[in-house]
Amino acid sequence: MNSIVATANHGAISMTSLEMVDFINSQRQEGEAELQHRDFMTKAPKVLGQEVCEKFRTPYRHPQNGQIYSMLTLPKREACLMAMSYSYDLQAKVFDRMTELEGKATQALPQTFAQALRLAAEQQEEIERQQLALEQAKPKVVYADTMLNAEGTVLVRDAAKTLGVPVRKLESALRDKGVILSNNAPAAEYVSKGYFKESLHTYKTKTRGDQMSRVARVTGKGLEFLRRFAERHAALFVKAPRKASQ
Repeated sequence: MNSIVATANHGAISMTSLEMVDFINSQRQEGEAELQHRDFMTKAPKVLGQEVCEKFRTPYRHPQNGQIYSMLTLPKREACLMAMSYSYDLQAKVFDRMTELEGKATQALPQTFAQALRLAAEQQEEIERQQLALEQAKPKVVYADTMLNAEGTVLVRDAAKTLGVPVRKLESALRDKGVILSNNAPAAEYVSKGYFKESLHTYKTKTRGDQMSRVARVTGKGLEFLRRFAERHAALFVKAPRKASQ
């Protein structure tokens, strides 16, 4: 990885600990030991403080073994502090890159009242289109028994396809609202209502032996719950605003 990868988080520029580790390793000289993410995570509380780390801690699923681990999603100040703990040169590079991305994010915002009105109108139209699509999905939900497995459930991604909403946005919204937990299990409240079932899967790893992962599966009753959920939170499925025209 030859450049800093930063992400926008609710309008603010942030950088994950995974991205920082990749960047630090890209800056190291040949022969230097590669920085491991676990070592970065061990160092972070000493530099930022345990309370700050807990504030910015977020879960992520490992792309190879499917296990859930923790990472940090750091705003500019905290990212620079962590970079400085390795070298001043690295801190300067992180600061410059995140400042550049902040400028680009600002340019994408409406610059005039007229642009703000157009953006608001476009977002409302998108919400209305989303609500219409969900209303039209009602018959699909009612007759969705054919897509249920032998246990009468489907994966969340299959439910999203039935509803016609983006898979990742639905999964993100369910986590934000506490319907699905950080370990991918459904919250007990929604299991008791019959909307979800928890499925357990065992997989083998070379270093830790057998590991278990949890998966939230949607019931037939849960499909209608998700349709109503997506309809109620339609604003969460609106596409990101386009760059304001001059």
